[in-house]
Amino acid sequence: MNPDSVSLENVDIEISEGKIVRIGSELPYKGKEVISGHGHTVTAGLWNSHVHFNDPALQVAPQRVISGMTLKYGFTSVIDAGSYLPATQKLSERIANGKLNGSDIVTASGSLVPSEGSPCYLVPLQLPEVTSVEKAQSLVNQFLDYGADGIKIFSGSVMAADRTKHMPPDLVRAVTTVAHDRSAFVTAHPTGRRCY
Repeated sequence: MNPDSVSLENVDIEISEGKIVRIGSELPYKGKEVISGHGHTVTAGLWNSHVHFNDPALQVAPQRVISGMTLKYGFTSVIDAGSYLPATQKLSERIANGKLNGSDIVTASGSLVPSEGSPCYLVPLQLPEVTSVEKAQSLVNQFLDYGADGIKIFSGSVMAADRTKHMPPDLVRAVTTVAHDRSAFVTAHPTGRRCY
């Protein structure tokens, strides 16, 4: 459905193997489990395009954390924007294997910044710096080789309350060209000027 579609009322929805296969009135239900949705609304699952799976409670209560972060808000898919990739991959595998209930996880790794551009709110942490076209190519390939689905960049890094450092356009282009050549996406971190 697109946003301009007219909503349907009082319809039946047939689901097979977790997927909607038919929508209509008075679908045959003999021999099938029937769940009443009377008075409820069904909509497409939602995406959250910027989450971080870095809560230490994931180690002891992963289902509680995932449910509280994603499922309770209707997010069926999320983009993990820069958590520790191996841990997020293990979490995603547990969801795919049915060991946890959770959203589909797509990973955007790297958290690439311009030269000397680690954001002020992450000090003393230093993120990988894109200092040249060659460095951009190397870093993108490295993170994609690790198994990331896409690359995250800080196209603007907050350095102080009144200063943002921007990644030069030729380096942004280098990052995106390599990622796109490998059928990967690039997402930019939405930063503001305030330091926390």
